[in-house]
Amino acid sequence: MQDKGTTPVRGRFVHLRPLSEIDRDLIYELAIDPEVSHRWLFRGETPTRDEAFARTLHGSLASFAIVSNKTDDVAGIVITHDHDFRNQRVGIAMAHRRHLRGAGWPLEGTAVMIDWLFRNWPFRKITALATGFSADGTIRGAGRFFTEEARIDDVVFWHGRRWALHMFAIYRDDWQKLSERWKSQIPRGSAE
Repeated sequence: MQDKGTTPVRGRFVHLRPLSEIDRDLIYELAIDPEVSHRWLFRGETPTRDEAFARTLHGSLASFAIVSNKTDDVAGIVITHDHDFRNQRVGIAMAHRRHLRGAGWPLEGTAVMIDWLFRNWPFRKITALATGFSADGTIRGAGRFFTEEARIDDVVFWHGRRWALHMFAIYRDDWQKLSERWKSQIPRGSAE
């Protein structure tokens, strides 16, 4: 029997592969890229390669590389954080390589991860945080795919100004109908 943390997961355009030692360079690339790092775990810090790898995996229930089914190119990563079995919630975070920002197909990795989490654990809610400067697309999806549960204004400083921090949630009860709609709206793009 495979451990839940290593069960392979596949979508239409991508599959999720458990993060491992071979992903140190990818994680470091994401951690130090100025267009990615402020949107993700390190919020502009410049960790060493070892720190980036260790902090990304620390406390994560599941952590995957998002890989194209067609080319085996790695688009980015998706991880869990702050899992709370007592209250049946878990956080999710994703980061994509800069040249794929705006491409829809890597987002399928997030949908596949959400689906996998709801199939494997009794979570009732999955949450994600986004800062105002990177939340526009996420905010447009609120109400259709997930709920905006909180907004804290002027909490994140970036590029000389303060931005809001948004918390979004996807509930187990809504996921089945939402997942089919989400998956059907992912652009085909270059992953096919």
